[in-house]
Formats: sequence, C-alpha cells, structure tokens
Amino acid sequence: KLVGNPLQLAYYSQVPYAWGQGACKFALIPADAPSFFPLSNRLGRDYLRKVAERTLRRREVRYHFCVQLQQDPARESVEDSTVAWAGAYVPVADLTLLKVTQPIQESDGEALSFHPWRALKEHQPLGWPGRARLAAYTASLRWRTEQNRLR
Repeated sequence: KLVGNPLQLAYYSQVPYAWGQGACKFALIPADAPSFFPLSNRLGRDYLRKVAERTLRRREVRYHFCVQLQQDPARESVEDSTVAWAGAYVPVADLTLLKVTQPIQESDGEALSFHPWRALKEHQPLGWPGRARLAAYTASLRWRTEQNRLR
C-alpha cells in the first residue's frame, strides 16, 4: 500500500496484551483530519521521514490511544493473532507528537530501544508471538547496545 504520510495512518497491535485480568489489543488512531501531499513527495527512499518532518514542522500531530477488549476468549484467542476480534476500539488516552524545529535525522532512533515487555505485568504481551518477541527484542537490544558502544 502506498503511504502518503506515516503520521496520518492508524497503527494497530498485532498481538494481544494483558489488560488487568483480561486481554486487549491497542490502536493509535489519528485524531486530526488528514492532509494530502502531491505524488512528488513520494519519490526517494526517505520520503516518509521527510513528509513526517514537514508535517511536524507545521503542526503537532494527535492520536487517540485506544484499546479493544477481548469479548470472547474462546473465539478471540491470545495465542492466534490471525483471528480478528469483534469489540470496538475505545479511546483511553491521547498522544501528542509536538512540533519540531530541527530536522529528523535517520540516526535519531539508533540509541533507543523499544521493548514491549518493559511494562507492568498487567500490560505485558500475551501468547506465543509475544513470548517470541521477548527473545527477539532482547537479542536486538544486546546487539544494538554493542554496536552503539563501538561507534
């Protein structure tokens, strides 16, 4: 799918997470109406970064952080992430990406380490995909930490 601006897409968790005693899936849904950019902005391997940067120079970007609660554990399995869940996404918070004044460098995220298991036990990933991701993110963190140390 051709994307005009990554800041105007909705983002969904592929796997379920613990939500207290139950389970949920997450979504970030854009709160603002989209702006469209001409096709010429889609040229080049880094056009997504450039269009995101241009958007954030002009304005902040808001998302609604939503949860979709598991309704039927027998049908909506935490082990099978290919099964669509039936419940609606319910907004629980807003996320605001603030305006930026400096260019976004491709290397800005290199020293960061996202890890979905860095959460309260009540919100950790569930199912075998979540457990597999624990091993993958842990190995990636070790490798990136070593690579950044060598620079």
